[in-house]
Amino acid sequence: MASQAERAFQVWPIIVFAARRRQLLTYEEIEICTGIQRQAIGQFLEPIAEYCVTQKLPPITLLVVKKDTGLPGSGFHASNIDTAEKFAQALSDVFRTDWNKRAPDVPDLS
Repeated sequence: MASQAERAFQVWPIIVFAARRRQLLTYEEIEICTGIQRQAIGQFLEPIAEYCVTQKLPPITLLVVKKDTGLPGSGFHASNIDTAEKFAQALSDVFRTDWNKRAPDVPDLS
């Protein structure tokens, strides 16, 4: 069974691709691409969110949204993104970042 870090590493290029295309992704789309059940996706976004915090990068995980609301799930924690204006600014920051130059370390697969 894949570890949390391994699954997060599988999700990473999908989110980066969305950022490059300036698109949001639904949990359903992540599920289709990875086979990770929708309800479990949040736990694999956590290491990515932590990576963004430690590297002082915008929160790329905010690109993963609920289909019905177009907003990140309740597990998305960014206390400074609490208004529509701040959400729009954070999206702009994510879209402007060159994510190809920013990749987390490959998890130890041994």
